Formats: sequence, C-alpha cells, structure tokens
Amino acid sequence: MVRQAEERAVDLLREHRPALDSLAELLTARETVDGSVVLDVLQQQQRSDQEASTDGDPTR
Repeated sequence: MVRQAEERAVDLLREHRPALDSLAELLTARETVDGSVVLDVLQQQQRSDQEASTDGDPTR
C-alpha cells in the first residue's frame, strides 16, 4: 500500500513537472505566491497539454 502511494506521488510529480518548474521560477522571483497564482499555472499547463495532445489530429 505504501509502495503504491509512493508510485502515485512520483507519477503526479512527473506529470506536473512543467507546472512545478514554472512555480519554482515564480517563487524565486517573487518569494511568495498565493493560491490563485498556483491555480493559474496549473490551468495553463493543462491547456498546453491538451493542445499538444490534439496537434496534428483535426478530429480532436
């Protein structure tokens, strides 16, 4: 059970790595960010992921 939780955590970190990198850059520049900034970064990454998955496939 612990192993599964660890694998899930690692998978989530890998999946959201670009957003985490963006947040790290923001935190380096600003030192603090609020929840709305975190949400914006995650939503931008999600949109980028969706656009990348539909590139080249006009049926999506």
